[in-house]
Amino acid sequence: MAGKHVEAKLDSLALNVENVNKALQEAREAALEEQDKESRKNNIIVYRAQESTATSTEDRLREDVRFCQNLHIGLNAGLIDEDIKKVQRLGRRVDAQTNAAVCKQGSKKLVMESLCKLKSMEAKYRNVGIAHDMTKKEREECKTLVNEAKVKNESETGDWIYRVRGPPGQMKIVSFRRQ
Repeated sequence: MAGKHVEAKLDSLALNVENVNKALQEAREAALEEQDKESRKNNIIVYRAQESTATSTEDRLREDVRFCQNLHIGLNAGLIDEDIKKVQRLGRRVDAQTNAAVCKQGSKKLVMESLCKLKSMEAKYRNVGIAHDMTKKEREECKTLVNEAKVKNESETGDWIYRVRGPPGQMKIVSFRRQ
């Protein structure tokens, strides 16, 4: 009888250790996600940026930086060249997008608030898309919301369309009147 009691206690302790390990793993993953969010919070992704034809890496990088600087000037967001900390191409050379890291949170906010000015800029900037740099988890959440919005749009026959709006981690489906 004492052996069964000891065995039950050991099983209970093993279960507690397993629960503690799970909680510790979840805490580690949450900390890594938060660290990733913090490292990306001042970054923007510039899609469909004009591809450089320069042969050397340094020249292509210089042209990408110049493109981002001119884009910021065209947006008339009040940014200076020092607000751009780093410009880096993501993906393969042919279909890469530019990742422009902005130094200050206020600078990124100014860019995001000025996006409506893209339509009135010259052609090479008009086709550019600018978005928040999101973590993998945030991208998955966004993709899920976009799919939900598409389903709503297909089933909706009235005067409303549905779009996903909001900063990373706080995105939601918003309805707009059809034009």
